[in-house]
Amino acid sequence: MKHIILVLLFIASFSFLNAQNFDGGLVIGYNISQIDGDAFAGYHKAGASLGGFVSYRLNRTLVLQPEILWDQLGSAGKNVAFSNRFNYISVPLLLKFAIPIQIGPKEHDLQLHLGPVVGVMINARDLITKVDISDNYRGYDVRGVAGATFDVSRRMALCLRYGYSLAPFAKGTIIGIARGPFHNYIHFSFRWYLSQG
Repeated sequence: MKHIILVLLFIASFSFLNAQNFDGGLVIGYNISQIDGDAFAGYHKAGASLGGFVSYRLNRTLVLQPEILWDQLGSAGKNVAFSNRFNYISVPLLLKFAIPIQIGPKEHDLQLHLGPVVGVMINARDLITKVDISDNYRGYDVRGVAGATFDVSRRMALCLRYGYSLAPFAKGTIIGIARGPFHNYIHFSFRWYLSQG
């Protein structure tokens, strides 16, 4: 619970941003994920992605954007009783390249982005047996992400990105893991701007 309160306080601080070139806002979305290295393939695990972001526009086309997100990642079997969930506080640090697109009388931004993500694990659970499996895994995960954000209006944007662990996140060898494990996920979110510079 204290992690969620920390995220909410961080998000609330964005609403007071009014400096020129700064934006801030909320993220509400979901991840579909799998773990590379286990015996199950396919993006069968869905989880929440909630948090906030702040953007600093370096110039017309370059934007620096740190975020803080509560991310649920994991793996599940499609036709078997297998389901693991990992809860993280994720901190992406993104470099975004803005491409202005004219749609009718209005100009919209398409922002291509990439960067590293540091994830601090809150917990990990086997959802079938209801057992905490956090001790099998490192308390952090480092990932790389790439994607795009489209500004639908001055207040709302849509984001789609792909993420992958840059190193295995298990402490040691885990039975059933052939290589890895690596988080492999697709993130989709709605983003609302609370402040715009």
